[in-house]
Amino acid sequence: MPIEPVTHLEKTIAGTVEPITHLEKSIAGTVEPVTHLEKIIDQYGGGGQPPSGTISITENGTYDVAAYAEAEVEVASEDNLAKLVSNTLTSLNDNNITSIRKNAFNGATELLSISAPNALSIGSGAIGDTPKLQSVFFPKVKSVANNSFEGSGVPVIALPSIEGFNSSYTFRNNTALTTADFGPNITQIGASQIFSGDINFATLILRRGTGIVSLTNINNFNGTKFASGGSGGTIYIPKALYDHLGDGTALDYKAATNWSTIDGYGTITWAQIEGSQYENAYADGTPIS
Repeated sequence: MPIEPVTHLEKTIAGTVEPITHLEKSIAGTVEPVTHLEKIIDQYGGGGQPPSGTISITENGTYDVAAYAEAEVEVASEDNLAKLVSNTLTSLNDNNITSIRKNAFNGATELLSISAPNALSIGSGAIGDTPKLQSVFFPKVKSVANNSFEGSGVPVIALPSIEGFNSSYTFRNNTALTTADFGPNITQIGASQIFSGDINFATLILRRGTGIVSLTNINNFNGTKFASGGSGGTIYIPKALYDHLGDGTALDYKAATNWSTIDGYGTITWAQIEGSQYENAYADGTPIS
């Protein structure tokens, strides 16, 4: 069943109301396009599949003028939105973003940095296929969905407020990823193949000091330096847990489900966060330049 237009912009596109704003009039063809966004819409049209070389930020993968216009809050400005659509956006810094929608920046091949200090969640595929991405700043993000960073180029991911991973393929096939730092609220690395295929991933920092971060599946590390046959990685944990390594208690990572299997490969090193180069680095989610 067709969806009924709700906003005035949508109704303008549907032809049921008279255009009021300049954007609406530009879409209706009664005025010349002036802004960057209006020119992008005028050039590429208003419906169907995205033209070659442009990005679709709608959940259903179509080129939807209304969705683009309403997404301006997500990309801070009309100019940023137009750059995203035309795949020329290189950086985004916006304190107003509270969530990053599904596929929001997927395929943004020129994107170098994203800073969203008030974002709480990241949707499925939101930052996937961004090979030039070098820096992200998400200090308040608590949850991420499937494939959210798959194929990204980010070398370091620091999520100081993350509570756990119930999603699959979160960072899969990010061959640039070397380091992941997760804050004290993380309770689990769950689902499946979260880091699978990240061939250069060698440093994992788990800041939870009150208990073991549960590992649901060892395939989360397939193809990484932590896997069987890998060349070796390092897992940093707080002293409160490091002191229990090998004692067989509930706080012993070497005896914990699935962690014991990975430890048995003989390819990893356990290290203490305190006194290391990572004691303060990334702890607040500060982006890496």
